[in-house]
Parts: sequence; C-alpha cells; structure tokens
Amino acid sequence: MQMTLAIYYAEEIRRVVISAIQTQDKFSKALKPNETTERLPPGTKRPLEKALAIWVDEKLISRNEAVHIKRLVDYRNDIAHRMHLLHADLSKYRWVKDRQKYGPQDKVQYDSDAAVEMETLLRLLNDRLSAASRILTLNPNALLFDAAEKSLKQELKSLRLKIDRLFRQRKLEITSINAELKSIHTTFRGEAAPNHWHQRYDNGRLTQRGVEVCYRLFDEAYSPVTVAYAMGLSLRAAKMRQKMWGDLGGEKRTKSNLADLPVRKSYRKYED
Repeated sequence: MQMTLAIYYAEEIRRVVISAIQTQDKFSKALKPNETTERLPPGTKRPLEKALAIWVDEKLISRNEAVHIKRLVDYRNDIAHRMHLLHADLSKYRWVKDRQKYGPQDKVQYDSDAAVEMETLLRLLNDRLSAASRILTLNPNALLFDAAEKSLKQELKSLRLKIDRLFRQRKLEITSINAELKSIHTTFRGEAAPNHWHQRYDNGRLTQRGVEVCYRLFDEAYSPVTVAYAMGLSLRAAKMRQKMWGDLGGEKRTKSNLADLPVRKSYRKYED
C-alpha cells in the first residue's frame, strides 16, 4: 500500500516539476514568440534534473530540496525496477542473507516514510507555484486516484494501530521473558545450569542431562520461548521437548537425578 502511494506521488511530483516549466515557457512564447526559448522542449533528456535546476535558479526551491526531490523520485524507480532488492531482507534463505551482507553494493533500503514525505512535498510544490503566481495546469489524476488514495490511507492507518498494539504486547512479552531468564539463572546453577557444557553435545543436540534440565524448566512452568533462549534451542525444538515432557506426565513425571546421568565426554582439541 505504501509503495502504491509512493509511486503515485512520485509521478505527480515529476509531472508538477516538469510541467510547471513547460507551461510557463509556452505561455511566454505565446506572448513573445521571438523572445522566448523553450527550456524543456519535448524529447529533452533527463528532464527532471534540468527542471529541478531551473526551479533552484528561480528560487522556487533550495538546492537541498532539489536533492531531496531527486532522492524520492529515484526511490520510486527502485520500487518499479528493483522491488526484489527492496524485499531481500525478508528472505529466509541463508545465501540471500549472505548476499545482503557481503555481496554487491546494490542493496536498496525500504523507506516506510517515503509516501508521507512525497505527499507533503507535492503539496509544498503546488503552494510554491501559487505563491510565485505561476501558471497551474489542471490535471484529472488527483480525481481519478482520489478513492483509491483514501482507501489506502485508511488501511494504512488501521494497520498502524494494529502494529502499535502488537508492539506494546511484544514489549510486555519481552519483559516477561527477561524476568523468567533472570529467575532461571538465579535458580538453576552449577551443573544444573541450562548453559552448562554438560547439557549439549558439540553438534547442539541435548545430552541426557540436558534433556532432564529442559524438563525441569517445564516443571517450573517456564514458557517454551524462555526455555528455547535458556537452552540455546530453536522455538520449534523447545515446543517438541515440551510435548515429550507432557507425554511423560508433565509435572507428575518421574524425575531423574542429574548425578545418576552420564556426563558427556570432553575431547582434547588439537591445533592443526
């Protein structure tokens, strides 16, 4: 939705910037045909850059504003032509993550504020033209897109409220998890500590002691998320362990004595 609005606003900004110069030149040429030269005739290469330079020369915008306009319009081009790069950071594949971190410097950053900035800028450009008594051209684009624009804005507003609510909920969850982790580090010490080297093999799999410690965490009613953090497991693995713990009887299961369980072997590591 933000991308749709960004594309529309960027095209409108481009149209306003270029058409303002072309319309002014046509009007001046009609009044003084022998004294007026069109600065942006049809077919001009890189018309936006040249139009922005004219706006700056005529004090309609500052040089920094011209750079800002160019950046926003270029972002529209990224949406249209490099959308795969805009969304690459959402990929679950390792090679994509590695490419984003170490690969070619063609990464494109998603800008969640671009549409709002473009809308504000479009209003500013029209106000500048009016204040300078420049000729404004009527265009049906705003009327044609009006219903869609209102609908998209309403959906984005509802989505923002939902995201804010979920963010507050997640902050409470994080606070609760941190409190549980602190409690674990206080209660489970020594060889019973979840991060003790006796609890895991080198490949990450839990030892018999690790399984018992994991079950003891569930005995204390810790959540799978907290257990996953404490034991260094994935959430999926922690939930599987919780199911296995429940199948054994849950809190009523027969508990094992850690001292009676075998200790994993420690292999000497030689340098190559």
